[in-house]
Amino acid sequence: MRIGLLGDLHDNPAPADRWIRIVQPDFCIQVGDYWCYDHPWSVPVYWMFGNHERDSYLKRIVAGKFEFPVNSHWLKGGIADIHGVRVMALPGLPKPGDAPGPAWYPPKVYELCRSQIGERVDILASHGCGFPFWHFLFNRVTMRSVRKNFEEPNITDLIRQVRPTYAVSGHNHRFAIEEHEGITCIRLGDTKHTGSFAHLIEI
Repeated sequence: MRIGLLGDLHDNPAPADRWIRIVQPDFCIQVGDYWCYDHPWSVPVYWMFGNHERDSYLKRIVAGKFEFPVNSHWLKGGIADIHGVRVMALPGLPKPGDAPGPAWYPPKVYELCRSQIGERVDILASHGCGFPFWHFLFNRVTMRSVRKNFEEPNITDLIRQVRPTYAVSGHNHRFAIEEHEGITCIRLGDTKHTGSFAHLIEI
């Protein structure tokens, strides 16, 4: 299977549409900060909530009062079998105070994922990242760039126990592919940075 991985879209599906048309994946997994709720896709796109989502849509979706467009599939959390590929989804961030926005993963979603440890997982997709991920941010108070680690320790713990082939995340708007403890960690950017928001893998 040719699987497209999509980072934060923030209601900007056009770059993803162009990328999908060129690359032609069998399906895509999107890792949160989605906002493209009304957008139909040319291939199946399986998406999750990030820490920034539109509250009015979020409430309707969670309440089951939203009709999804063509090829749009919401990943609620836990393991989903997608065309034979086993994907564990951990949406949002650990707690709402981590960033402004209505979406974070409640303890029951994290516990659902933990209860599925031992099952085969090909891809663990989360909004926040596991394992150390360092990059620079500009501090407007000190007027200096500071180096920060964006690792979420409880996501690291989950990845270590699940042992997926790929751990895919977004949120930080920086693209990188790193190996940690034998697991390929793919950190996806956003659509504002050409070449960083999408990646193709084959399973």
